[in-house]
Amino acid sequence: MPIQIRPARDADLGAIRDLVRQLGYEPSAASLATSFRRLMTEPDHRILVASDGDVLLGVITLHWAPLLQYETQAARIMTLVVDEAARGKGVGKMLVDHAAAIAAEMGCGILELTSGLQRKEAHAFYHAIGFETASLRLARTL
Repeated sequence: MPIQIRPARDADLGAIRDLVRQLGYEPSAASLATSFRRLMTEPDHRILVASDGDVLLGVITLHWAPLLQYETQAARIMTLVVDEAARGKGVGKMLVDHAAAIAAEMGCGILELTSGLQRKEAHAFYHAIGFETASLRLARTL
């Protein structure tokens, strides 16, 4: 069966949690479900999954908003993870391409993302599909 990109649904929550764990995060089932439902109802967010039949291969979340410094809205990939067993097979690029198409449809002029400094393989992937290192992201725990 060919890989399919589709909107996420409630039945995907368990597999999405497993994917997020592959990034080193441990969200509780309850907190993930709360975030998932909120994102699913926000008009400026999308959650897409890549599936091969009943098997979830990856997930991407997209958010867009106007920013004072840009003439058009900016879109940001907030989460992107491809199952370890499916990496290197084009799944990540398919997810990013679908997210980029949605961002363009929503009037965005830029697609950006952040990635942990330790994720060297992810950085190589992002550069290979056209992303450039354009800024430094700083964070502070609240």
